Amino acid sequence: MIHHMQNVKNGTPDFKLRFYEVMKYPLPLNKGYFLYREELKNTLEEDSNASNFSREEKNQYMDTYLKFIKRRWFLYKSFPFVREIYLANSISFNALTKNSDIDIFVVTQDWRVRTSRLFMSIMMAMIWIKRRKGTERKKFCLSFFVEKSNSNLEKIWLWEKDIYLPYWIAHLVPLYIEKTPTIYKTNNWIKKILPNVKEEQMIFLWNKVYKWKTRFKKIMEFLLRRSFWETIEAIIQIARGRRIRKIIKLNPEIHEGVIVNKSMLKFYLDKRNHYSELFFQADN
Repeated sequence: MIHHMQNVKNGTPDFKLRFYEVMKYPLPLNKGYFLYREELKNTLEEDSNASNFSREEKNQYMDTYLKFIKRRWFLYKSFPFVREIYLANSISFNALTKNSDIDIFVVTQDWRVRTSRLFMSIMMAMIWIKRRKGTERKKFCLSFFVEKSNSNLEKIWLWEKDIYLPYWIAHLVPLYIEKTPTIYKTNNWIKKILPNVKEEQMIFLWNKVYKWKTRFKKIMEFLLRRSFWETIEAIIQIARGRRIRKIIKLNPEIHEGVIVNKSMLKFYLDKRNHYSELFFQADN
């Protein structure tokens, strides 16, 4: 049985922060914003250090991973049709291990989900930073893409039993933002679970957020802007969709939660039901 987290003031169990204990993640400095269904909007006090880094201590691998990410700064500004890139999962939760990959969440131009992922895959593979089977450490995992007009993720939420997705969204850390970050505002529904969270970036990793476009990106988006490339996008969608559906059918147990449609690509194994069971079973 999972032990409840202890409230520092009175030593009583604190259900409101159990997510971090279940996941074995360190607490953020401004933990009041991440309380599970706790109405404290008028009494929260911000930690002045949270805008620099959102934990009291960095994970021991954080600096080396951030240096690795920083060295590829030119690349993030060069991916055609990519509008926003966010760091996610172990790095944004300050839970890196020595063999962690780098999970990213990507928001693309409408009707360019597959095109943008294709370019990212090729460009990252050329300099050996794309995750492959057997080579995960310090490699980018291209597992979650959505188009901008469909970046509200409530449609894939497993309702109130899904604890992980709201926390995952609240902990996204921008890496590349072409204009302004949109994911926090379009997903303000997470206040159903985290009513104190802001509609803005809440977790900081001391990483630089890159903006603007390189000339390469501008040229490629200009050349591929017309209906011809939309046809290519549709061909990729049909061809890849068939292959992925076949793979899922052969091994459904390791592809739970995979989503492949015209506005979203989500490839990683979904363990949200498992995490939610751990969260709620502590009451039994």
